[in-house]
Amino acid sequence: MATLRGWAGRLVLLALSIGVSLGIAEAGLALLLSSPPSVLAALPGGTLSHLQAYYLHHERQLVQSMPECARYDPGLFYTLRPGECRFRNREYDTHLVVNSVGVRDDEASLRAPEVIVLGDSFAMGWGVAQQDTFAQVLERELGRPVLNLGVPSYGTVRERRILDRVDTTRLRCLVIQYDDNDPPENELFERNGDRLVINSERAYRQDLLRGGRRSGYWFPKITFEIVRGVVAPREPPPPPSEPPDHQARLFVKAMLRAGSADLSRTQLVVVALNADRLVNAAFIKALTAEIAKPFYPPYLRRLRAVDLSGVLLPEDYYVLDDHLRASGQAKVAAALLPAVRDALSAAP
Repeated sequence: MATLRGWAGRLVLLALSIGVSLGIAEAGLALLLSSPPSVLAALPGGTLSHLQAYYLHHERQLVQSMPECARYDPGLFYTLRPGECRFRNREYDTHLVVNSVGVRDDEASLRAPEVIVLGDSFAMGWGVAQQDTFAQVLERELGRPVLNLGVPSYGTVRERRILDRVDTTRLRCLVIQYDDNDPPENELFERNGDRLVINSERAYRQDLLRGGRRSGYWFPKITFEIVRGVVAPREPPPPPSEPPDHQARLFVKAMLRAGSADLSRTQLVVVALNADRLVNAAFIKALTAEIAKPFYPPYLRRLRAVDLSGVLLPEDYYVLDDHLRASGQAKVAAALLPAVRDALSAAP
């Protein structure tokens, strides 16, 4: 009996020791994750990459997976939910104002805008205040409404399709932000015979449940997931399987066939942004070559592709999150402004 009590005491001490050790490790990692950007940016590359991986894969809330901020849509899978909601993660705390179409803009901007922005989370303004999105910066610089139709994770096909839901009778310039979200969606569109296949509402609700589980906390989640990432690291996401010239062809095809809005009198302006903090200059170059082919309609052949090489710096991105700060959004707007102004001045 004494021997059993001795072993039981040792097990209790061991459990307490493990618990205290995990608590210290968990508190230390939580403190690191909450550090100011300057401290995070100064961490050794390996340490920072593990913190980023934990945040991106096991903690970050996705606005499209938050029921208070998004809703199922049978034609697009989801849009943002009309009204207002709070969207926050470790490095930002933002307020979204969403109009009746389900995009982050006001109702006034829906009234026959002359400039419209299409895109994904970069265009929506993930992590920045509403007034700091590059669409809103363009609006202030131009002195006329700019409608922001950016929705997280949309590819070219859904971007083209949501354009059909707004008034384009006075549209003179359409800005399209391209991303690595686009190739898979555009490829699937072609494989399905130029049809957009949308998952069921049940599949969307499952996405909401997965998002809720991912952003939830349990002790010692941070330590466990980071250690697991060190011992069994995730395979890095594969680069787009389609070469740039193929991506460019799929993009143009989606612009031609995925929607019905008449763009024949509209100047198209394309810019590429990626979550890997790299500018996709290869796509921009390939797109410039693709639209030069003589069989495309004139409005596509006069498309302007804006290369952001050398424009965005590391400090224009959040440290943990892979999206642009307000400074990056402002730089994108500045790079786009000459092309948009030219389009407005040239239009009848």
